Amino acid sequence: MAKIAATQQSNQSLPDHFLPPGLTMDDAKNILKAKRFAVISVWRYLGPTQKCRKSHLALLDASSLQGPDDYLHFELRTAPDSSGLSYSGQNFRLKAKEEGSNTNHRWFYFPNMDKDSEAIIFLVYDSKPTFDSHCHIPTVFHAAFFDPFSPPEEPERQSVDVRILLTWDHNVE
Repeated sequence: MAKIAATQQSNQSLPDHFLPPGLTMDDAKNILKAKRFAVISVWRYLGPTQKCRKSHLALLDASSLQGPDDYLHFELRTAPDSSGLSYSGQNFRLKAKEEGSNTNHRWFYFPNMDKDSEAIIFLVYDSKPTFDSHCHIPTVFHAAFFDPFSPPEEPERQSVDVRILLTWDHNVE
């Protein structure tokens, strides 16, 4: 069963309030001068077994979103950093079953991912998405889920998620 399916960024995250770790306000202002910027995620299974069989990462097929009624807005807030500043950023999560979720969502996952040779790369945010989305969400919903058909003795997975910031056509100061 899937846990909460969510995104990690929205149109209001970077521009207004939320700075990813290691990114200064000056960096963020410079990025916003770009004609386009995006964040991608590289997710990789690390073990402890050779193949991932119990807890997978699933990605939502965006074309199965029916519209804004499929998701809810929420805000993440960070603890104050060393300078005393805290940040917040708007995100989205899919509605849960008891909230009237769309039961026609289509999900993709990669069973038996190999820890030595496979990774998933997906869009976390795009300031100018090139796809026509009736939901106007420039990101991918994703969630971890436990495979009910995995052997009960299968250990919990370990994984890593690395974010990469991309910018197009701007002059760096």
